[in-house]
Amino acid sequence: MSLALINEMFDEGERAKAIGVWSALGGLAIALGPLTGGVLLQYFWWGSVFLVNVPVVIACAALLLLLVPGTRAPDRVRVDVPGIVLSAAGAGLVVYGVIHAGESREWSAAGTLLPLGAGIVLLSALVWFERRTATPAVDVRLLRDPAFAAGTLGLALAYFALTGGTFLMVFYGQGVRGYSPLELGLVALPIAAGTVLAASFSGRIRDVVGVRVTVSNGLVLIGGSCLAQAFVTAGTPLWIYELVLAASGLGMGLVLGVATTAAMSTVPPGQAAAGAGLSNALRQIGSALGVAVLGSAVSVAYQDRLDAVAGVLPPAVRETAAQSLTRTSGVLDSVARDPALPSPLRDALPGLRTLAQDAYVDAMRLGFLIASCAVGVAVVVTARWMPEPHHRPSPRALPGRVCDPDAAAVTGSSDAPRRQGV
Repeated sequence: MSLALINEMFDEGERAKAIGVWSALGGLAIALGPLTGGVLLQYFWWGSVFLVNVPVVIACAALLLLLVPGTRAPDRVRVDVPGIVLSAAGAGLVVYGVIHAGESREWSAAGTLLPLGAGIVLLSALVWFERRTATPAVDVRLLRDPAFAAGTLGLALAYFALTGGTFLMVFYGQGVRGYSPLELGLVALPIAAGTVLAASFSGRIRDVVGVRVTVSNGLVLIGGSCLAQAFVTAGTPLWIYELVLAASGLGMGLVLGVATTAAMSTVPPGQAAAGAGLSNALRQIGSALGVAVLGSAVSVAYQDRLDAVAGVLPPAVRETAAQSLTRTSGVLDSVARDPALPSPLRDALPGLRTLAQDAYVDAMRLGFLIASCAVGVAVVVTARWMPEPHHRPSPRALPGRVCDPDAAAVTGSSDAPRRQGV
């Protein structure tokens, strides 16, 4: 919804700057989220991670009511309940199926195929229904425009890689390198710093080299970062790892603002909410699938590589130890506290922990290679099909709308229609 408001409040001359600020604030949130969560987890109750959002939401809601001008569609729009239900249920079933396959290691089992098949059927029904309804919640017809389709697909795949990669990074940072939640938040700061920096200058870079080159190179940075993370080890110097993370942040900063501006510039007047909703839905689906797909792939690979560790543990804990690096570490800690543990096994525990960490690093390589391939597809799509947007006359100034001064002088605003309050 924030993207739809920006599209309505700013004319074409100022919209790119506004979305650049929007992107930079998103990058700042990437920094504040893990860092704040790390502080809360280290010094307070774990539930504070959720409660801290309540005053933030209240403050933002109050500012929204006070500062953002209201808009109203000329006709009352019905809520597309079938579209909402189909999109949520379809995406949820697909994500559940992928996660279940990773946990059970049974891609051909009924518990995997049934939710995957049902999710695909529901998403297909969603496309069929939304193309025919007058007020779609997810207006798939917007994807007919090459700029909108290429921009949103590039963003979705970028979020697939970055969100899924961040999920893998948490286990690497805490399980392999031994960071606390607060230390991990500090380690992730280069991602946010790169996003804020690149988003702040993305508009100027776009004006010099164009939309296609800016977005494509941003995706190359993200893909290159994923490829580099596929080859990190427990002993990789921290400064090298930070540079790799910063590259992904710089790439996201270039992609987010410029691709979003290019996509939203093609949305017909009056359909800003539909365009923003579809763009946001595809980003969220990309994020969810990134965690599900990469997490499942790494889980399967980790379990396959853990035989050397699980095989020497007591039979009662072998299955639990093989589930994830976190479970393996927990089992090793529990076994070490057993006073009846045989001395040879106790002496072998440090080596077993190292083997488990090496097994995760090897499995993580597969996850980041998948992420880099997904971003590679986005690079090809963007370079091949994203057109350079053509200039369109700026709309007439409206109360609450921020217009480019030159455009306002040409179009005038004396006869502009007034916006109605909510």
